[in-house]
Amino acid sequence: MAEDPKLNNLFNRLDNNRRKRVTLQIMVWILVFFLSLSINSYWYLNPIIVIVVWSIIGIIVTFIINYYYKKEEIQILIQIKQSAVFNKKGKKETKTM
Repeated sequence: MAEDPKLNNLFNRLDNNRRKRVTLQIMVWILVFFLSLSINSYWYLNPIIVIVVWSIIGIIVTFIINYYYKKEEIQILIQIKQSAVFNKKGKKETKTM
């Protein structure tokens, strides 16, 4: 990745953040799937309505997860950009000296 340990740490945080986000999304959809199956076993509810309701809940939770983790990713990317610019300026100064 990067030679700078600070940049390496930021890239690792970014990677871990993305993995957490995807893992949470998968867990939400597995939960939605099993909840819709378990409630479908009650015959007095229309199964299509139950599946639609749980899917809407899953979509809303997925958007919330995406919003939270994307906001964190943007902050990490800004830090990476600032570190890269700072390192680039530092290298130019050492070359000129």
